[in-house]
Amino acid sequence: LNKLVANVSKAGVVTSSVKLNDMDIESLNTMVADAMHLSPRLTYRLSVATHAKTNGNPFYSSRFIGSLADEGLIRFSLASRRYVWDIAAIEAKEPFGIVDLLLHKLQGLDGGCRSILKVAACVGPCKESTLRLIGASYGMDTFEVNTCLRLLLSEGLMNKANTRFIMAHDRITETAYSLVPAAEREQEHYYIGRILWENMDTGIISNDDLFTIVDQLSRGSSMIVDSDEQRRFAEVCLLAGKRAAAASSFLSASIYCLQGCTKLKESDWQSHYSLCLELHSLSGEMQYATGNNGEEIQLLLNPVMAHGRCFDDKLRAH
Repeated sequence: LNKLVANVSKAGVVTSSVKLNDMDIESLNTMVADAMHLSPRLTYRLSVATHAKTNGNPFYSSRFIGSLADEGLIRFSLASRRYVWDIAAIEAKEPFGIVDLLLHKLQGLDGGCRSILKVAACVGPCKESTLRLIGASYGMDTFEVNTCLRLLLSEGLMNKANTRFIMAHDRITETAYSLVPAAEREQEHYYIGRILWENMDTGIISNDDLFTIVDQLSRGSSMIVDSDEQRRFAEVCLLAGKRAAAASSFLSASIYCLQGCTKLKESDWQSHYSLCLELHSLSGEMQYATGNNGEEIQLLLNPVMAHGRCFDDKLRAH
């Protein structure tokens, strides 16, 4: 959420932040009573128990009460025509741990929903078409992906902002990402990036989609070992670098170009001269634009001076 707000602010949109402090027992009880359509007098002891477990954190409190309903400790009684709860069992519960609770909740979802959450945790804000594309690689059809998205929205695990699906809270992102074993995360990023890469049209792809592909492939770059794939990765890095530079995002452009340069070999100067020349030259320019005038620029431009075929080709390096 903080990254989303920062990006919106960079675009010139005026934003305001409202900080939600921890609630006191009275405020929490007002919220609980209103949610259950009961008198605050009836919900007070439940609110005291909830506050004791969550310290009044608004997000944690709502999740804690939701978990009580999942466990059957809060239920709607048809006989009483109101919500009832087992206060003794609730008071006996251990202090609330948001990560443990979210992990338990996420593990209780079916495999398709967990896959969608893992993709969103790896990528960040996702278009529905992106989730459908990656979901298909997991064997999910459009109906299954849409069903999972509706469930995740209804469970409060994801939100939809314009055309993109985002995690409802940073803690959910962290917990969903933890579902990917640490040893497999680089491979997961590579897999996601590769699926998007194979389906991109360089002529019409948006900057956001292009940058997502390069970011995912970069985070799984050790998996790119085939010479032809390394060269094609360098090409898409060059495209991303040019797009970012055109948008005056010089730091991002420098990162994309550096990623591409790491996959070029000495022999590529003979077989793919134009690619090497353009990528190294642009990378040097972006390093200079970001204030990096040291040894790194020389390392990037030395190959241009060594392999440049004419003065004009070496001119940018000067």
